[in-house]
Amino acid sequence: MQCLNKYTFIYIKPMDSKFLTGPAYADKLLYSHFLYEKLWRQGTTLLLHAPRQIDKVDKALQIASDVAYTFGKIVYVNTGHGLAAHGSELAHQHKMVIFTPAYDSPDDSTDYADLVMAGIEEAVAVTKSRIFVIDSVTRIASLSFGRNASAAYVMKRLAALQVRYGLSLLVIADDTNKAADKAIAAFADSELSLAPAEDTQPVRNSRVAASRRKSAMVPAPEFAEASADRQVDLFSLPQAAGDAAQRDVGAADTSERDAGQLISPKEYCTGNP
Repeated sequence: MQCLNKYTFIYIKPMDSKFLTGPAYADKLLYSHFLYEKLWRQGTTLLLHAPRQIDKVDKALQIASDVAYTFGKIVYVNTGHGLAAHGSELAHQHKMVIFTPAYDSPDDSTDYADLVMAGIEEAVAVTKSRIFVIDSVTRIASLSFGRNASAAYVMKRLAALQVRYGLSLLVIADDTNKAADKAIAAFADSELSLAPAEDTQPVRNSRVAASRRKSAMVPAPEFAEASADRQVDLFSLPQAAGDAAQRDVGAADTSERDAGQLISPKEYCTGNP
């Protein structure tokens, strides 16, 4: 209690956790752990970035899997919808929770970045986890308006959540231009860049329009099973469509087929060209 004058008193809340002596702070660092190699420490932000054509989800899942195995539950914020191709990996990730932000209704006018930030705070309360993968800051900005349309501003909001809740964040971002990349990196404690290999081919991910449904947090195995159920069954297509597809395949260059680049559904199943 501190007296300002004879009519006014203020109560000063103890802030022992914020004002530490040198030895006390050193002890705090001693008991914090590196989540991934010597790059990502507990309570910090690791930025995983690369050009857009490079698949960053595969590396993010590898890191998340290692972290979940050692440190417990991890939340994967799935805004990029890039997990569809990784169902086999997710099927065994029982310590990973997939959170897909979505609007409550078609009339919901909430800005997408605001929706994601509110969802992260909800996930902190519901899952009790403090380790998050954000996929991706570029996607969040591209679906938002005003200041939220800047990936750097979205990164700043994530940094504020990281400080508020003591989160450990792995943030995925696409490289765009030097100025934007620098602005995003300024809010990260460390960076991991994926350089393209000489034989790297552009990654083409099919973009499926997400249905308007409430945000859901589901365990990774359930997410993988649901993704598998949504895969298209080629043999359930109408006969006319199947015949047309087979004719298109049959007209393809045989040299490509022999190289394993293009085979018909019949050849795929029987193994006999």
